Amino acid sequence: RDTAEAFNPQNVANTLWALATMGEKPERELLGALLRRARDTAEAFNPQNVANTLWALLFFAALHLSEADR
Repeated sequence: RDTAEAFNPQNVANTLWALATMGEKPERELLGALLRRARDTAEAFNPQNVANTLWALLFFAALHLSEADR
């Protein structure tokens, strides 16, 4: 979580993408730290960073919804 403050946009996007690809739901604190860093560096995101980040966030949302259905 503390390391996320030093992440560049590619680090943020790759971390979120990797967690989603592995099917892992990040801890709330970790997700919050990554999202704050994404917000703080949003102007530096390239299209691939945006795509990977949005894909991961949609995966986490779908995972949350499927857990709510149980």
